[in-house]
Amino acid sequence: MMNPYDMLRSSERTACVPCAEGTYTDSDGSPECIPCHPGYVCQKGCSSKYPQSMSGDGGVPCMPGHYCPEGSSTMLPCPVGTYNPNSAKGSPDDCLECPVGSFTNAMGQRSCIACGGSSFTEVGTFECKCMGANRVYQPSSGACICKTGYEHVVSGNDLSDEDSAEPCSPREYPVCSGTRVYTHTGSCQETSQVCEDYCGHKGGKYTSETTLCECAGLPDIDEVCDEACRRQQKGILIENGNLVVTNQADSIDLAFALADLSGRSNVLFGNLACSTSSCPAVLYSVAEDGSTHGYFGVPDSLVDLISEQLNSAVDSRRAATSSPPREPQPMMVRAGPHVPSVESPLLCILIGTSVLWTLEPGTEPVYPVHVHDSLYNTDTGFDAGQFKNLKTEMESGAPLLLFGHTFTNPGIVVFATNRNLNRIVFVKVVNDKAECGSMEPALPHPATKKFTAALSMEFPEIVRYGAPDWSTLLITFGIILLVALCLLLLQFPLRTHYWTFAPPLQAENGIDANDEAQPSHPNKFQPSVLCCRGAAAESEAATTFTDLDPRVFQAVYCKLLETMNMLREQLENMGLQQDQLIELGLDMAGPLRTSLFPILAEASEKKVAPCSDLMS
Repeated sequence: MMNPYDMLRSSERTACVPCAEGTYTDSDGSPECIPCHPGYVCQKGCSSKYPQSMSGDGGVPCMPGHYCPEGSSTMLPCPVGTYNPNSAKGSPDDCLECPVGSFTNAMGQRSCIACGGSSFTEVGTFECKCMGANRVYQPSSGACICKTGYEHVVSGNDLSDEDSAEPCSPREYPVCSGTRVYTHTGSCQETSQVCEDYCGHKGGKYTSETTLCECAGLPDIDEVCDEACRRQQKGILIENGNLVVTNQADSIDLAFALADLSGRSNVLFGNLACSTSSCPAVLYSVAEDGSTHGYFGVPDSLVDLISEQLNSAVDSRRAATSSPPREPQPMMVRAGPHVPSVESPLLCILIGTSVLWTLEPGTEPVYPVHVHDSLYNTDTGFDAGQFKNLKTEMESGAPLLLFGHTFTNPGIVVFATNRNLNRIVFVKVVNDKAECGSMEPALPHPATKKFTAALSMEFPEIVRYGAPDWSTLLITFGIILLVALCLLLLQFPLRTHYWTFAPPLQAENGIDANDEAQPSHPNKFQPSVLCCRGAAAESEAATTFTDLDPRVFQAVYCKLLETMNMLREQLENMGLQQDQLIELGLDMAGPLRTSLFPILAEASEKKVAPCSDLMS
């Protein structure tokens, strides 16, 4: 105890003040408190440097998986991917990285978990990675299963949910036609059957955009339980390792230790966790008709069943234990009013929230299942290992009362019951409550159009319209190309058969057109006859001509060649005659020029002489 000098010392109450949290003093008459030693937690009034219990010393050693620096009043968990096997550690350096081939997927772990045979890890990573493509690792079982939308089929057997290092291939979905429509798993079903499976006997209206049905007769949430109704309901929490039932004033009615609920008591199956001091929980129930109901509170009858089952399992041990920090007083549970519920609810929760399902054990048990094949699952890393283990327990006849799961990853997860995999419920896990839209977190909502839209679910377009069938496209393109090539090859013999004429050399060599027509050679390549005919004029399109005998056309063609040759010869003769006339003219002009030159010279001299006389 500290003994401040500025206080009156008339009594212990006024003179001595308990040490604050994170400090201690281990001697009487100490004037001050000392910061808590590294590796230990000190609560208010701690009286030891190395406290061993809260009741005796006011503190405890730091638990494995945690570290406590100097002056700690709470334990700090080791980060994900690290572990600490020892107690009373005071530094973050005491949190060791998991060795290769192991991992931790939560904070505050005292050991690492070995990866399965189909997975591996790298140094510094927080999770195991699957060897096969399109697979996701399941920490609870160590298995690598196919992702949603992929499958692994061997010899006609679907092994998509089995551990393997082989890659998974994209699942092929059918094309729905006629009155058959898509379901949430991508299969085809009659519209009436889809709505009956999803909504029950009430039925509903199918919407192709979501492949879901808008169920008939759904009440508004306030009609089920308004604000005043909700304030009167008991709540449920996960707090300090206990399953806590709170009353209307938010104080504890009962707190059941999770360790007592699990194991031989057969009350709770599954792993419930809370990384903070308190985490909310939501209560669901399953029914024999395959439906799921979401409760606005905790029925007193459920608390009675938990107490009875605990008492029968642990004899005289108290069924309800007090929560250490809040120290509630246990009380006998009395029957209360009916707790409102919603059938096939929609739920939006924050990360760290837990959902508990009440079970129906027996020879024909009813229990929740994770619908892995639903195309609305967006949490691809969801660990459904405990749901598979629950199936084994329930089918073996275990008298389990509750099943719980804590959601740690954001995304949409789809659940149903083993009685009807199409009567589904959606749980949307978010980081911030603003992402819930019009939905209130941790409160079940009826599946109306308004709240369904708040989940922001989208049906994959690749399923609705199908993936490109590349093999069919390539085969079709190849057939078209082959047909085009055949047409081009057929065009050549047709042209050579109907459009081959006598070579022009026949006319030039003196072969008359009236002579016997020469046989055509359709197999002989003749470039001069491969010219296509031009487009006919519009007037020609309306006129029909009879076919012309190729021999007549060939004779006319040869006659034209003769005429052209004759004209060419005549033109050449006319050119020669013109050249001869020009040469004759030049020959006649030569002597005339010779005789005229002397006369012109003499006349020129006579003209120059008079001009000279005048000048002199």
